[in-house]
Amino acid sequence: MEDANSARKLAEEAQIDLAAAKVKADQASQAKSQFLANMSHEIRTPMNAILGFSDLLRGTQMDEVQKDYLETIKSSGDILLALISDILDISKIEANSLHLEKISFDMEYLITNFLTIIRKIAVTAKHIQIHLH
Repeated sequence: MEDANSARKLAEEAQIDLAAAKVKADQASQAKSQFLANMSHEIRTPMNAILGFSDLLRGTQMDEVQKDYLETIKSSGDILLALISDILDISKIEANSLHLEKISFDMEYLITNFLTIIRKIAVTAKHIQIHLH
């Protein structure tokens, strides 16, 4: 009888410990989600400034190399802004407040812009040529 009481007591203590660990894990997850949401908003503001000034620069006199560099900055900034939005979406998913939408996009444009960025890095850093057909 004593062994049964002891086992029951251990099981109850384990259940209490498990419940406490779950509460602690839920609190940590909520803190992480809040941190991600706050940071994505904080990063978005200067990123929008970079993109805005890139748009302003387009209206100035530049040679072809400068225009090419500016387009790379703009494309990279757009990609970073999309990543920031994805981080914010993760925090929304965890908070069960994400609403999905259906958006059409131009696949050729997406691939071409991606390869433009990667090509410059590949040629400069690794001396690799990338061609799109």
